[in-house]
Amino acid sequence: MRLPRLLLARETAPWTMAGQKGSWNLALRRIAEKKDPSEITRDNVIAWDDHTYVIYDGYPKSQFHFLILPRIPFVIAEESPQGKKNMVTVPPRDMESIRSLLASRYAPAVLGRIAAMEQRYADLDSGDGLEWGVRSGFHAVPSMRHLHLHVISDDLVSDRLKQRKHYLSFHPRMGIWLPLAEAQALADAGQRLPHTDEEYEEGLRKPLYSLDMSRTYNTVPEIKQYLLERWRSMRVAPLSAPTKP
Repeated sequence: MRLPRLLLARETAPWTMAGQKGSWNLALRRIAEKKDPSEITRDNVIAWDDHTYVIYDGYPKSQFHFLILPRIPFVIAEESPQGKKNMVTVPPRDMESIRSLLASRYAPAVLGRIAAMEQRYADLDSGDGLEWGVRSGFHAVPSMRHLHLHVISDDLVSDRLKQRKHYLSFHPRMGIWLPLAEAQALADAGQRLPHTDEEYEEGLRKPLYSLDMSRTYNTVPEIKQYLLERWRSMRVAPLSAPTKP
């Protein structure tokens, strides 16, 4: 399906938990279980196919920030040693996080479907000449239960970035961010995450380094000012959708 124009984070509304049963950290799983995309709030859903939903992040940490979720049930075709194709359903527990997925034999298939949807955004053309980097990856220790790929513009300019952990968890060099390509390489090699949750969480206690690691900042307001000035220095046209990863 053709993707619509992406909305800026400031044009989206935070998720509402009104009327939702269960813990807040299961919100993504509840979305993934929806059989019909029309059951998802229209302002939240961007696109979908048989295996994935694409939704706006409810608390975006950049000017563009959305999530790609594997749907439940997630059905794939597997070929037996005899050459017969069988339809297999990936257990939802295998898709609880990137850690659980990499421990599953279904990891290459699930990541492949997620990557196929992610690639639909690679050539998005806003038509106004603005381009900036887009990063796609997972948090090694996520706060929400159910696998989700973050696709995020690399400015990290957002009024919803309020805490140290918000910034550090999306910093590409703090150790918590696992790029999609690296996750796929681990899956293809049959490898799991190389560190424990505790070791990954050490990244959330590191100094507030600039994105290029050239200096540190003492407070979140200081890092937010740095990010804003960095973005302003790179702007060449009015704000629009990211065009290339």
